[in-house]
Amino acid sequence: MKLRFALSNSWRLVRLSLLALGVSTLLTACGEDEDRVYFDGVTFRAKARKVDDNLAVFRVEVHRASKTYVGALQAGVHEGTRYCIKNFGSSRIDWAHTPETLPAQLVTAKDTFVLRGECKI
Repeated sequence: MKLRFALSNSWRLVRLSLLALGVSTLLTACGEDEDRVYFDGVTFRAKARKVDDNLAVFRVEVHRASKTYVGALQAGVHEGTRYCIKNFGSSRIDWAHTPETLPAQLVTAKDTFVLRGECKI
């Protein structure tokens, strides 16, 4: 009788542990999705880096640009703005490309959208 009681309690503990693990996994996955920013219904991987030694002049690369050129352009502008705010505390940017430049003209052979700009203080 004592052995049966011990086994039923240990199974209860295992089931409770698995349930807690499942709930925590679901909550973690929900939090990650909320941190993503969607542009034209798509998420993009974008990175802004300085050009040469001048921190104010930067280059933004947005990957998978062919998914939506408008979204890739928005993601690039967003990443450039974040870069300037982080490094200079300002969102003012002089972009190297004019608004008339078609987004498809800014895509490289590797399906990467490239923008260049300079942070203004």
